Amino acid sequence: MNLLVKSAIASALALGATGAYAIGLPANNNSDLVLVIENQTTFATYALDTGISLSSVMPTGSLVSGAILDTSISIASSTTGPSATLSSFLAANPASSDAWALEGGQYNGNGNSSTKPNSEKAGNALAIFASPNGTAVNAEVNNYTLANLSTFENGLQQSFVTGGLTALQTATETTAASYTQDSGSPNSKYTLIGGGVNDLATLGSTAVQLFGFTGNGGTGVVQSYILGTATVGTNGTLTISGSSGAAPVPLPAAVWLFGSGLLGLVGVSRRRKSAVAV
Repeated sequence: MNLLVKSAIASALALGATGAYAIGLPANNNSDLVLVIENQTTFATYALDTGISLSSVMPTGSLVSGAILDTSISIASSTTGPSATLSSFLAANPASSDAWALEGGQYNGNGNSSTKPNSEKAGNALAIFASPNGTAVNAEVNNYTLANLSTFENGLQQSFVTGGLTALQTATETTAASYTQDSGSPNSKYTLIGGGVNDLATLGSTAVQLFGFTGNGGTGVVQSYILGTATVGTNGTLTISGSSGAAPVPLPAAVWLFGSGLLGLVGVSRRRKSAVAV
């Protein structure tokens, strides 16, 4: 087989194999959106690495200085169906008691701490989350400051290193996560809206807005965007409706199609060589 074709096929298959465990730590400035589903009665919690990188949702070239929920970033829509693991989790945890969050954060690292120097410049820190409270009252989130952003980033960093999302560093999903909003628990997770407000959405409820944040060059209000909406059905299907309305092509299918096309070219090359030999 031609060396160039061998290399192309190897690259295509390698591309399809990467990204399975690509959550990354927020401090590495390379992380994905995480879907968390929690039973509000038992606090049993499922978490999924969606494989959607924050950098792909909020690329540096799309950021606008001074944006305060009045600027949209065009993102692709996507649908992620439930795995067998999630389906089993939901069957054991009644949907009427389930709630969800979709969020992620990353920053230009400084050890395990997000600080002003590595967070204030646009693009140096990114935070994305779906918020039912923000959906109802935009004023809840449109005054998000650099201090809020850093606190959020540090909370996520801790959760990935020693908290309930640790398993996502070695797996795409886990049913051993924790994200409790139980005010009686000393390990209650941060909420994105201040004052201890529960900012989880109910499974099967109406769509909630997907917000994005990044630094604005100073200590004041950070850039904020409405990226689209998100819903999670009672069966666990995550639907993100972006402003572009274009659904992305699933990578594995595209890769295998590319690979089979290359194999077809190899077949044509062999037939041509055989014809010449005769």
